[in-house]
Amino acid sequence: MNYRFICQTERLASLPVHAGNPGNDRGEIIMAEKKKEISFEESLLNLEEIVQTLEKGDLKLDDSLKFFEQGIKLVKECQKKLETAERKVEVLMEKE
Repeated sequence: MNYRFICQTERLASLPVHAGNPGNDRGEIIMAEKKKEISFEESLLNLEEIVQTLEKGDLKLDDSLKFFEQGIKLVKECQKKLETAERKVEVLMEKE
């Protein structure tokens, strides 16, 4: 897992920090506490990092499932933000 992903996930809301944390001898994924809503762009970057991590195929099954679950959450959040933006554009276009 790359350093950029670890740093991003420690800083951002509820993403897996990393498997094999030196303080965790069971290799569990540590979950960061949700602190703030992240932007669409940050969500998309984190989703890309999750996909890259999963595509490597070097995680344990349980860890892969946790990353996949977080990826699904990010997809849903991104879709919700896109739908909101689309509605705003439609409203603005109606005003003209």
